[in-house]
Amino acid sequence: MWLKAQHSFFKQAAAMNLKISDNFKIPAASMSSISAVGTLIAVPIYDRIIVPILRRVTGNERGINILTRISIGMTLFVILMVVAAIET
Repeated sequence: MWLKAQHSFFKQAAAMNLKISDNFKIPAASMSSISAVGTLIAVPIYDRIIVPILRRVTGNERGINILTRISIGMTLFVILMVVAAIET
């Protein structure tokens, strides 16, 4: 299963425009590493900065409840799909 997921991720990256500048292009095979590094950066920021702020604002021990988290995720997903459709 893992190899198939990695293969799909690589194929998707190969179809993307990975050009950052005229002189630099991100290799498609490194996209899975970039995804992992992004997660390693985002999780501590969420855990150490965003959740404590949300705890103070909402009074909830988890920061926000599960349904609110799901709603935020789905809203961001819809916005990203609209932006992707406009860009294409």
